[in-house]
Amino acid sequence: MSDNAGFTVESKPLSVLHVLEATLGGTLRYMENIAEATQGLHMVSGFAYGTERADSRLEPFLARISNLGWRCYPVDMTREVHPLHDLKACLRLRQIIAHFAPDIIHCHSSKAGALGRAAVFFQRRRPARVYSPHALAAPLGSIYLKIEKLLSNSTDRFVAVSDSERREIINFSLAPESSVSVVYPSVDSGYFQPMSRESARELLGIGSAPLILAIGRLTNQKDPVSFLRIVKNVYDQRPDVKAIWIGSGEGEREFRDHARVANIEHVVRLVPWQHDVRTYMAAADVFVSSSRFESFGYVTAETFAMERPVVASDVTGTRDIMSDSLTEWLYPQSRADLAADRVLRLLRDPMTSVAIGTLGRGEVKRRFSTERMRDSLMKAYYSALGRPDVELSPQVVAA
Repeated sequence: MSDNAGFTVESKPLSVLHVLEATLGGTLRYMENIAEATQGLHMVSGFAYGTERADSRLEPFLARISNLGWRCYPVDMTREVHPLHDLKACLRLRQIIAHFAPDIIHCHSSKAGALGRAAVFFQRRRPARVYSPHALAAPLGSIYLKIEKLLSNSTDRFVAVSDSERREIINFSLAPESSVSVVYPSVDSGYFQPMSRESARELLGIGSAPLILAIGRLTNQKDPVSFLRIVKNVYDQRPDVKAIWIGSGEGEREFRDHARVANIEHVVRLVPWQHDVRTYMAAADVFVSSSRFESFGYVTAETFAMERPVVASDVTGTRDIMSDSLTEWLYPQSRADLAADRVLRLLRDPMTSVAIGTLGRGEVKRRFSTERMRDSLMKAYYSALGRPDVELSPQVVAA
């Protein structure tokens, strides 16, 4: 028999244990997506999570999934490699796995990926091992590639969050094509609804000057210094422009120092992290993503959902969102001058700006729905179990 989502239902529900060390940013957002996508399915879900690198969304998320029946297990995991500490975390995960008895262990990002897959070594009843890199560590150096290759032998299924991440996994010879699924995140286009630029600016107390916006942690990955270079290049031709970066992180001092040296302190404003960034998105004329890498550019997709144009670095994840007609607004990651040219084109041509925003919202609604995520995720899980022919809903066939 089948449940109302179209998946074959058996007497025993499918049990999945998720493991995540960094409970913040995009990886926590992806877990939020999974919780929404699997709600109401014939499943039992668990969450083994780290607390050292967590943001303010973790506690509300734990409360929400606990109310949905998820079992939650804190684990003392750290980003850095500490052999004794990592051994203790691995042993804790083995206890959790013995208690929860999952059919599938789904590990997210490199540290949890290593600990989770190691925790099931030598187990007599071993769950299917699923791994989502959320941006491979392999490009960072040969040691990371060696670790990823070693652990790939203990992986039943890779789940990439974009087609370009899937290609990276295959190109690094971590898995054959047949063993890598793509499960795109979902974007709530109902929550990220377009709103009036003028109304948003009135709410924020912002004037009418052209506004460039960026959102993200002040880290090397997001490359905020490149954003400042882009702003400087635009400012040299449009001295009326203003810019806002929303976020915080270890790179805040470097950000402020670079703005001062570039003499654009009066142009750029640094705003602390906001739980709700929609008003800022609506107030912006152009959103800029300067990231060095992404697994999936959530903020890029959310900005498009609000019908705002985006100029972004051409990196894994982001390029999947900005496909077809939107590729024109990508730029090589190191070329701040080209990024500035694209921003200036949008500032000078409001009709094109509106057209790009409208096209972007349509693409987000079409490609990043909860239903599509649910179908592709469940197909990946049953493939990991060696049962790819389990009846799935019609959306999978359409996808």
